[in-house]
Amino acid sequence: MNMNNHFFKALFAGILSLVLVFSTFASVLAAGGGGGGGGTGGGDGGGVDPIAFEGAYLTTISGNVSTTGENINGSSNVDVNPTIKLVFNKNVVSATVWEINSQAFTLANSGGQTLAINISKIPDEGDNANPNEKRNIFVSPVAALIPGETYTLTIKASLTANNTSTLGHKETITFTVKTDSTPPVLIINTPVDLTITNKEKIVVSGSTEIGSVVKINNTEVPVNGEGFFNHEVTLLAGLNKIEITATDAAGNTKTVTINITYQKDEQPVLKGWVPSDGKWYYYDPQTGAMKTGWLFDKNKWYYLQKNGEMKTGWLLDTGKWYYLDSSGAMKTGWVKLSSTWYYLEKNGAMKTGWLLIGGKWYYLNTNGVMKTGWIKSGSTWYYLENSGAMKTGWLLTGEKWYYLDNKGAMKTGWVQVGTKWYYLYASGQMAANTTIQGYMLDSNGAWIK
Repeated sequence: MNMNNHFFKALFAGILSLVLVFSTFASVLAAGGGGGGGGTGGGDGGGVDPIAFEGAYLTTISGNVSTTGENINGSSNVDVNPTIKLVFNKNVVSATVWEINSQAFTLANSGGQTLAINISKIPDEGDNANPNEKRNIFVSPVAALIPGETYTLTIKASLTANNTSTLGHKETITFTVKTDSTPPVLIINTPVDLTITNKEKIVVSGSTEIGSVVKINNTEVPVNGEGFFNHEVTLLAGLNKIEITATDAAGNTKTVTINITYQKDEQPVLKGWVPSDGKWYYYDPQTGAMKTGWLFDKNKWYYLQKNGEMKTGWLLDTGKWYYLDSSGAMKTGWVKLSSTWYYLEKNGAMKTGWLLIGGKWYYLNTNGVMKTGWIKSGSTWYYLENSGAMKTGWLLTGEKWYYLDNKGAMKTGWVQVGTKWYYLYASGQMAANTTIQGYMLDSNGAWIK
């Protein structure tokens, strides 16, 4: 009897163990644990995480970097030509998903009319890549939006991440275009631009539209109920740039920059050429006023920009190009920059087209570059030597002979040179050791009479 009791106890324990094993296995299957132990079992039980939409922001793009501005969802302060940055939590710009994602956005007005949009990205690999931008897609309207109109930007559920997960539901962003896109009026009463003072502090005063915010050198200053402001600015010795910006309620801005020179009483009055922060400025010897524009000094011309800074390099002024060397002096005549030659006339203006100098003709293209080799001007071919000088007479190039008349024009057909006749093909190449129109030509190309 004891033997039977032991047998039944062992049998019962074995059955209980099997029940526990099957119960655990069933729980794993229900949790989506089949296949790979973590798998995608039932979708929510593990595996690939879905995409999450994080927000829509106004942005500007410089090179391969974007800014993150105001969140536009529900905003009524959107410009007529916005660039909208849509941010997600995963890579949505890879080459494997871009074709799908570039079709995943629509923009519609309040009447439901779909508008043309540009959809772009900053690459996550290759040229111009920036991996930090791989979660961002940029949307901008092709045509300007209408002030006061409300728009809806829709993201389709099909949006796909690089890991193959999808958004799974549509997202909508609604915004309204601001009605006022005109910059506020900003009038600066004092000081006058290019003022020279011996006072360390100066009062900036002016007026703007009522309700606008004014900043002077990025510091907000009080504006009274009529739009007037006064703010004291501490100057540094030398040239000071003061930037005044007004921003109205619609977010429109207007900026005015004024240049003030502070000369301490114990310092001599600035006269003539004065260096400052590696730049050169010129002050009138009589009045001390900082000069701008063209300056003739010691038989040389210089150009001082609006802020007084001396210009070097190429300068475009009233439709003409000038070149100012490293000393700021305006160049004339031939100038070689890198491996390229230019010609600047007596007044400094860059020459283009044909140039006759020293009894020789040269050709400068529309960029002022002196040409060499073959050029076509009008319907005529010319050849310019390595020096740039136009070639005349016989020319041997590429083991072929050509003839250029006394005006440099390449000749074709029959041509008499001295007492001999030659034949030049349509390409200008001289014929030799052949018969043309029944006339024999020798090895030198001359007609054998």
